[in-house]
Amino acid sequence: MSTKNIRNLKKACKPLVLVFICLLLTFKSVAQEKDSYSDVWFFLLNHIDIGEKWEARSEFHWRHTNFFDDKLQLVIRPSMSYKINSQVKITAGYSYLRNYPFRENAIPTPRPEHNIWEQVLLKHAGGKFSFSHRYRMEHRFQGDLTQGDNGEFGVSDFTFSNRFRYRFTIKHPLGD
Repeated sequence: MSTKNIRNLKKACKPLVLVFICLLLTFKSVAQEKDSYSDVWFFLLNHIDIGEKWEARSEFHWRHTNFFDDKLQLVIRPSMSYKINSQVKITAGYSYLRNYPFRENAIPTPRPEHNIWEQVLLKHAGGKFSFSHRYRMEHRFQGDLTQGDNGEFGVSDFTFSNRFRYRFTIKHPLGD
């Protein structure tokens, strides 16, 4: 094997070693947990460019546990984005979530949630790495469950809260 091939092999292995180390740290932190549920997630993402600056997106998540036996969560999330430039994009959207009871001591009936949210996505690069920072502010309306005289649970009102979310992403090509 030539020294050029060895250098290319070492270069290609560095990101894989980093991913492997991250996985090991994750497995070690949950090594004592035992979960007998097998979750299945369906995910559909649609993206439509509207000119050079605007885009429409929609997400659909349908999550089950115990393989397909029990519903876990439904998420419907449409949004509109405006690209300020190649590094900055602003987005506004709506999310509908329906959380289902699926374990012992879980909520007694499906619980709805409505979110209105805004986000800013910042991108930059360094060498072969690309980085993105997503800042999202969510305005949440979560269904309040109450038990009626007949013993059944229902949504009586909605509680309002805010949530701030941050996501950091690093990308590196696997090949050259």
